[in-house]
Amino acid sequence: MPLRNRRSHLLAALAGTAMVLAGGAAARPSAAAAAPSCATIPSHVTVVQKDAHTLAVSWRPPPGVRRRLVYRVARGGHVVGQTKGRFMVVRVRPGKLVKIRIGVIEGRARKMRCAAVVRVRTQLRNRASLAAPATLEVTEVNDRRVRLRWGAVSGAFGYRVLRDDLVVRQVRETSLDVDVVGGKPYTFQIAPVDRAGRVGAMSRLVQVATVLSPPRPPTGLTAQSAGGGAYRVSWRPASAGSFGLAGYRVLRDGQPLGQDRDTSRVVTGLVEGEVHRVTVVTVDRQGQLSPESAPIELQLDPPPPTTGTARAFLLASTDRSFEDFKRNYMRVGRIYPTYFDCTADARFVGADDPRITRWARARRVLVMPRINCQNTATLHRILTEPAIREAWLSKIVEVTRTYGYDGVNIDFEAGLWTDRAALSDFVTEAVRRLRAEGRLVSICVSAKQSDTNKQHPRNGIFDYPVLAGQVDEILVMSWGWHWLTSTAGEISPLSWLQGVAQYVSTMPNRDRFVMGTSMYGIDWPEGSGTSKPGTPYEYDDMLALIARVGAAPVRDPSSGEMTFTYYDAGVRHDVRYLDTEAVRQKHAAINAGGVTHTFLWRLGDEDQGIWALPSVSR
Repeated sequence: MPLRNRRSHLLAALAGTAMVLAGGAAARPSAAAAAPSCATIPSHVTVVQKDAHTLAVSWRPPPGVRRRLVYRVARGGHVVGQTKGRFMVVRVRPGKLVKIRIGVIEGRARKMRCAAVVRVRTQLRNRASLAAPATLEVTEVNDRRVRLRWGAVSGAFGYRVLRDDLVVRQVRETSLDVDVVGGKPYTFQIAPVDRAGRVGAMSRLVQVATVLSPPRPPTGLTAQSAGGGAYRVSWRPASAGSFGLAGYRVLRDGQPLGQDRDTSRVVTGLVEGEVHRVTVVTVDRQGQLSPESAPIELQLDPPPPTTGTARAFLLASTDRSFEDFKRNYMRVGRIYPTYFDCTADARFVGADDPRITRWARARRVLVMPRINCQNTATLHRILTEPAIREAWLSKIVEVTRTYGYDGVNIDFEAGLWTDRAALSDFVTEAVRRLRAEGRLVSICVSAKQSDTNKQHPRNGIFDYPVLAGQVDEILVMSWGWHWLTSTAGEISPLSWLQGVAQYVSTMPNRDRFVMGTSMYGIDWPEGSGTSKPGTPYEYDDMLALIARVGAAPVRDPSSGEMTFTYYDAGVRHDVRYLDTEAVRQKHAAINAGGVTHTFLWRLGDEDQGIWALPSVSR
């Protein structure tokens, strides 16, 4: 035997006979399969092509090995499967060169160390003598489908459509819509088929890059009253684009109300008399939003407007104050909500509360937010440092314009008496800027019976005559004769109130002065002071305290206020508060001094009987 033939015989003995019945070509075992160190290589590998897409691979155990083995079959670099038998079906692409590897897996090994390798050129079986379609074109592409159209082939019974080398469908027509996923690339070919099912020549390969389509906004928004000041808004379903629908998000005046898959939602939170803009967006599963739908406008019937003229501060930090305003708004002409403040470093801070502002404006109540600062050093910087002063003036105009306020209330307290001229100049400039835009300006001032002590730590900064010539109203804070960190005593004596009113009546523009009444009570513990302050109470809370301690209040003739004492853990407490009669007496003293206009500090849980007093609405 020639040397060359003996070497081939030796390889066959080591690696086994490899036969391929795929168009008559025999597979050639790899030389690596015959390496002396690989003693467990399957032998007699046989590959038979069953059809255009399937190979039947079989083998025998390695020579001399009698134990049962685990075999792994790989096509190219991909594992097809694993078996204890000696046969496996392998899927392939027609007309391709395919490398098949069969190896033994021993113990806990994860890879085939040695394998029998055959290479097979697969054939297109049962080919028909049909020409390839002359044309293949893509006429439409989106995120869900590709529309294919091709030229007819003479003698063809049908056409097989292949997407990425796999048959999608066989059709009689010369066009087809093929499903795709947006954002992925695809290849397409067409093969004609005769009546015997034999496949002809393939068309040219067409590559398509599909697109990702965004979600689309809903259309056809409609609204129907749901009762209780609410509307049910409905819409037609919209395309969610490439990734599918996560839900619909409803926005009222640009603010999201919620999201779900329903095509309707009840919209609440509508303010009477205001026009609300409602839109809907589609949300896909990737969290992408469509543009907003065409808006629909909702408007509740306007509420009755106020007929009152009372002035009252509203504490924006508590709903008790807002609820009190809602109960009594028909007697209120303007409110001063506590929206804005100063920081220790002289910054303007705070925020509008749209619930309060919109509710008041819908009822024709004037809104003039309080701009507060009661820190002596900070206030000095605001009034005297040019950059800070300008920033505050600009900010006051900005918030007034942004939120459509009717004006502002400036409440600068605890200022230095040496800053009197600076405060007057600041207010004069604020009035100039705001009046140019049709806004009102009011200012809070501490009460006084004369201006002989211009160095007074609380009221020395306020120049009544100058301020009265500039602002629209001056709110005189006519309380605080005794306060939380003082000893117990009258909150505002009647004689003192009358004296303040008499002094105010001598001022120019006296009709611009309004004197206020506090609505709170104070509980002072014995020895009260800065380190042992009293506790403020609203009227309802005061009644609860009276019931708890079993007190019997009496009226103080010098102030009209109700008073009582009680003991708690051995400590004496002196308490004062205002009821309707106390407010009536204080207003009478103010009127006797020549001032007819009053305001309230503040809305909350006051004695509700005060709203029947004529003096409240003067």
